[in-house]
Amino acid sequence: MRKKSNSINYFLLGAGKPFSGKNPAMLNSLNDHTRIIDWQINTAYSLRKNIKISLVIGYERKLIQRVIKKVNIIVNKKWENNSAI
Repeated sequence: MRKKSNSINYFLLGAGKPFSGKNPAMLNSLNDHTRIIDWQINTAYSLRKNIKISLVIGYERKLIQRVIKKVNIIVNKKWENNSAI
C-alpha cells in the first residue's frame, strides 16, 4: 500500500518573455528588498510547510538559474512556441 503524502506540488510559470522590457518580470522588485518571485515563493512557504515549489522557466533561463536557488527549476526549451494559457 502506498503511503499518503501531505506534501503539495506548487508550480510557478515564468517561461515567457515579459510584456514590456527585456528582463524577466519575476525578477522585478516589489520594493527595495523583495523581487516578485521571492514574494511568491515566500508566500507559498508561509501557507504550507510541506511544499515542493517548481519554477518553469525558458526566456533568460541562465540569468534566472543564477539568481533563484531555493526552488526546483524546470526548463521549458520550447517556451517560444508555448503559451501559458
